[in-house]
Amino acid sequence: MEQRNKRILEKTSPSVEIVRASQPVHVVSHVTSQRKWIPNFSEAKLLLIASTGFFIDAYDLFTINLVVPLLNIEYNGKLGSKLGNAALAGGLLKAATNIGCIFGQVLFGTLGDIYGRKIVYPAALGVAIMGTVLTIAAPNSLGASGVFIWMTIMRILMGIGIGGDYPMSASVVSDRANISRRGLLLTFTFAMQGWGNLAGAMVSIVVLVAFKDAIQGRGEVGDFDAVWRIILGVILVPALATLYQRLKLPESDRMTEVLKDRKLKEALHPSNKNLSDMADQLVNKEATAGLHDFHSSKLSALNEFKNYFGKWKHLKHLLATTACWFLLDLSFYGIALNQSMVIADIGYDRAQEPWQNAYDNTKANLIITLAGFLPGYYCTMFFIEYIGRKPIQVGGFLVEGILLAVVAGDFGQLSTQPAGFLLCFILLQFFFNFGANTTTFVYPAEIFPTRVRGFASGISAAGGKVSSRLYTTTRRPPCMC
Repeated sequence: MEQRNKRILEKTSPSVEIVRASQPVHVVSHVTSQRKWIPNFSEAKLLLIASTGFFIDAYDLFTINLVVPLLNIEYNGKLGSKLGNAALAGGLLKAATNIGCIFGQVLFGTLGDIYGRKIVYPAALGVAIMGTVLTIAAPNSLGASGVFIWMTIMRILMGIGIGGDYPMSASVVSDRANISRRGLLLTFTFAMQGWGNLAGAMVSIVVLVAFKDAIQGRGEVGDFDAVWRIILGVILVPALATLYQRLKLPESDRMTEVLKDRKLKEALHPSNKNLSDMADQLVNKEATAGLHDFHSSKLSALNEFKNYFGKWKHLKHLLATTACWFLLDLSFYGIALNQSMVIADIGYDRAQEPWQNAYDNTKANLIITLAGFLPGYYCTMFFIEYIGRKPIQVGGFLVEGILLAVVAGDFGQLSTQPAGFLLCFILLQFFFNFGANTTTFVYPAEIFPTRVRGFASGISAAGGKVSSRLYTTTRRPPCMC
């Protein structure tokens, strides 16, 4: 009987993925060299479902830069990105989503490993949608300070949902990916940040142009209230469409195998009686209805986390991925969340008329996105399966360090030469994405097995958000020191 139980465990154990990857669901394993970096139809459908969270994250990251100056005009009658009557001059409002992300990444990543992706994945997006709706519903009756506090709290809620998307999207794609294309597919998912950034710029310009006559022509500055709510609310359209698709997304073969293995191990535990009968029931297809026993799954999963990361050879990898993400986001979010402030310092939005000031700021942000931010992702996508993850990550860190040193070392001179400064800023954004910003996402999703992948990806990503929160709420961007 002992030999029989051993054979059952070997048959269902998810650890086999370490030595041989199981075939992904609905993915063709044979890929010609001509199509190596082009997703097929089934992959593209999965990637669109998985990448929405990153689209929302980048859209919010970009638009909050533009919305804060609009809030300043509407509620304080002043130009600029510093809200005198908000916590940390608006820094807390900007960083609120990242604060929520820290909790969401760890929470949903862990829950996804315990209960499966199918249940947890749409829940994360649902929380993000709820936070967005409540943010744009901020009542003006609260007054300026009250509105800023309301928005900060609701953006934290939104961040919890967005944060959950990091480990869950990484896990959902990696669970289904062919090993020879996994880096490509993960990069494609993460690259949606670039499109979210671009969409934020385009939506902002379109909305501003639509209200130009009212604000600039008739002086109706109060219309900025509608402008910022529309800009932040547009993201609900793709979010709601994706939520429906996520609710229909089945569990992956690999995660199903993990859940089944946990159930089987519990049944075969020495404390249980009638082991032979229980084993027969668990391998029978009719018994799969009891697969998602939450209580037993939780205990089994927590033991797996403890056993896996209790070994130094695994723990050191988790510490490395977390540290790399932490160091990257010190500069990445410190700059990205304060991009409008940088643009103001080099004189790209000197117009004193409110509408023109907001329009010039948005235009400068759009140039940076098109020239540097978006292309960087696609360079990584094209090269990641050819030159590997490590050269891209190490090279990205080195180039970013050099560019930051150049800008910080001679900011006074560069600030008088807007074209030169803008070029450095574009290159900086390019090598963030053709570098460590992308690979820090890819590494945790690839080097950890399915049963702990969500937890490991969540912890690693949370390390980055912790550093972004520290930087954006305590000081100005690095290039402005």
